[in-house]
Amino acid sequence: MARAMVRNPSVYLLDDPLSNLDAKLRTEMRAEIKSFLGSVGVPVIYVTHDQSEAMTLGTRVAVMNAGKVIQVGRPLELYEKPQNIFVAGFVGNPPMNILPLSAVNGLAAPLGHQRNEVAIGVRPMDLNIDGKGDVMISARITLMEILGDEVIIHAAMDSLSLVIKKELKTAAGLRVGDVIAIGLEENKVHWFRLSDGSRIEVNGN
Repeated sequence: MARAMVRNPSVYLLDDPLSNLDAKLRTEMRAEIKSFLGSVGVPVIYVTHDQSEAMTLGTRVAVMNAGKVIQVGRPLELYEKPQNIFVAGFVGNPPMNILPLSAVNGLAAPLGHQRNEVAIGVRPMDLNIDGKGDVMISARITLMEILGDEVIIHAAMDSLSLVIKKELKTAAGLRVGDVIAIGLEENKVHWFRLSDGSRIEVNGN
């Protein structure tokens, strides 16, 4: 990067610059690059397979799949309004849960669609385990990953899997094997067509 800066280019291309670094150094270098990007005053094209890097460093992010650009937008746009199931599953850590609507009772399909034609998407942190929700589903805990003050709960519902992310204190007392009630809030549900994975706009969302 220093050699590139000396040449005073009109555009920078950074191709996976952090790929060979360990986790701690990657975090440190990500902060350094963020500072660098804000000071150069010229366009920077940053290529990465790490969505965390893309979301934290990019002002506009292009998500690609099989050589095609799938969606372009500000990082928060991609997170809050993914245009298809691929983007929904790529942006966010852990990725969005995708469930066929036919597996969830209590939610009606959007107008013009049959239940077996659509899927819902819910972010792991938007699933409730405190008994609150417009719709409740039951699932058995299969794995718990404790990450300091947070926990990632993996749960199984028939042949489907769910991932839930919560503060550790919220999950106090839960153990692998427990059957828990998981709450969905309808205003936090994303809708997708199963036929092509595209987003369905519901009430402007």
